[in-house]
Amino acid sequence: MKKIVFALTFALAACALIAPSYSVAQEPKAKEKKEVTLKGDLCCAKCELKTADKCTNVIEYERKNKKTGETKKVVLVIDDEGAKAPYHSKLCTGRVKGSVTGTVGKKDDKPSIKPAKDGVKIDG
Repeated sequence: MKKIVFALTFALAACALIAPSYSVAQEPKAKEKKEVTLKGDLCCAKCELKTADKCTNVIEYERKNKKTGETKKVVLVIDDEGAKAPYHSKLCTGRVKGSVTGTVGKKDDKPSIKPAKDGVKIDG
């Protein structure tokens, strides 16, 4: 009887030691950010939208809610050189149609998009 109790105790102790290491090894991987292309109006957040203290490039696009079907205008800051960006002179004077390809994230707690190399394209 003592042998059976000892064997069961040993088995439970072994399981207790193995179980935590198994769950740590099964941690899910962090989500990889995938590249997206957004099409809409490119403009300056300071001069056109009056929402920034200094010239900042933004894209304003429409996003459709999959559940309700409603569309909503969304503004994302383009995480670039701002007024020093080569295309900023076209955006600072008004809105232009275009697209931005890059990864969506946050910059200074605001939704933003980090453009890929040559990811900002102006139509026409």
